[in-house]
Amino acid sequence: MTTVSDVVNLALMDTGIIGEGQTPSAAQTETAIATLNQMLAQWRTSDLAVYALKTLILPATGAVSYTIGPGGNLNVERPVSVEAAAWRNGSAPTSILFPPLYIMASLADWQRIALQGIPGAPPNAILYEPTFPLATLYVWPQPSSGQIELTVKVTMPTYATPGDDVALPPEYVAPIRFNLAKWLCAAFGSPLRPDIAQLASTTFRVIKRTNTRFRELATPPNLPQGSLQPRFNVYSGEA
Repeated sequence: MTTVSDVVNLALMDTGIIGEGQTPSAAQTETAIATLNQMLAQWRTSDLAVYALKTLILPATGAVSYTIGPGGNLNVERPVSVEAAAWRNGSAPTSILFPPLYIMASLADWQRIALQGIPGAPPNAILYEPTFPLATLYVWPQPSSGQIELTVKVTMPTYATPGDDVALPPEYVAPIRFNLAKWLCAAFGSPLRPDIAQLASTTFRVIKRTNTRFRELATPPNLPQGSLQPRFNVYSGEA
């Protein structure tokens, strides 16, 4: 498997900081790994840079809000966002998964709810506030049993040593190498070669295209489904 040292050394050669067969200094390697982690932290916020989604399971206890993150009610790495959510009235596979929950856009939306505490009822909506270090999940109404299933982005890894394995799909190695070279040119004040800039753009565009997901269109739940007026036929031009 490719290691962090493999990628870092190639990126440093692409910048001209080291030459063929040369070994970077400990300080250069430390700077490169820190820069790599900063770059991947930026990538994790982009839908098109993240290669997969995963489901987090949060047992419902009737609480109005839950904390999510290391040491929180849901002890996992803090997600950047929640892509989808649903409530299950028990544990799979015998339970029923209810329709998707509405995800409110902001804390202001939550504060407009007149009666925020309705314990024991199946939920209709959630609000995910990515507070730090623990995020906050608000649930309305508040089920006292079952589980809330949250769909979130798979997080990008953080690396500590040159010997760490690059725990990402192999198609990420080239985009990481060439984009890291761009970042390292800024870090070390080196000129960026045009071919490296082009490769950074092209390889990153490939993984964004691969990760593009088109969600199925859905009719808003409160939108009337019928009308007393005759329907217009776009094909015949008649009502």
